[in-house]
Amino acid sequence: MNARAIVGMIQPTFVTYEEGSEKIRAMMARAKSAGIPFYVETHRGTITQDLQLTGRWASSIPDIRMHPDLSHFVISYEVGSEPRRKIREVFDSVLAKCGMIDGRIGNGQQVQIDIGSKGDTVEARRFAKWWKQGMVAWLKQAKPGDIFVFKSELGPPGYTLSLKLKDHDEEKSAELAEKAKQYFRSALTRFELHLESGGPFDQRIYFRAFEAASRLEDYKTALGYLDRYEKSAKLSGDEKARVEKYRARAKSQLQKNSGRKGDEGT
Repeated sequence: MNARAIVGMIQPTFVTYEEGSEKIRAMMARAKSAGIPFYVETHRGTITQDLQLTGRWASSIPDIRMHPDLSHFVISYEVGSEPRRKIREVFDSVLAKCGMIDGRIGNGQQVQIDIGSKGDTVEARRFAKWWKQGMVAWLKQAKPGDIFVFKSELGPPGYTLSLKLKDHDEEKSAELAEKAKQYFRSALTRFELHLESGGPFDQRIYFRAFEAASRLEDYKTALGYLDRYEKSAKLSGDEKARVEKYRARAKSQLQKNSGRKGDEGT
């Protein structure tokens, strides 16, 4: 079926911890044998609608990768502006195993709400904080070639209290995607915290950040991370040559993008 990944909305709705754990592990094993990434989505009406059980699975299954759609938790548990400590702890557990993320924004009364023309509402900022947390967690364990998926999903009319025109929904989806890119760039900067902590630091994380920024076509940021990688790591002759090749390619793309913006301004 040429699938790049599988997202599991696992049934039945009501299971024990042991039953759910068995199902998740079995699905993970099947996906691994097929060489396809597998993500467990948090969604109402599935085994992950139970916040406490979901937190336990996220914490206890070592290789689990989650697809958090936190809007379902926010409405199911009527999460207000300041989530209770237990809810925050479970969100932390789920986001720590983030493999991809859903861009739906909700509140304690609606699973999906309008975020305004600029996407700068209280709810949008709250979800942005969670998205960035998940992105940082993903970057910490990402390997070269890994792809982070941000699904800027907007549900059908039944998901909202007011009907929206199709082109309006497409516009909002594009806005969410652009916001996600901004949050991902912001997440990249968090790797500086490793240096400030004084703890063990894996210099390869700079190269992963270079790759991620390049995919976002933010070549200026990418070149900065490549410079840090070169300065902090002990590179062989072949590795230095590879770095120079990546640097030349990124500089070329940066110049092309600068030229394109200049043409658009004339």
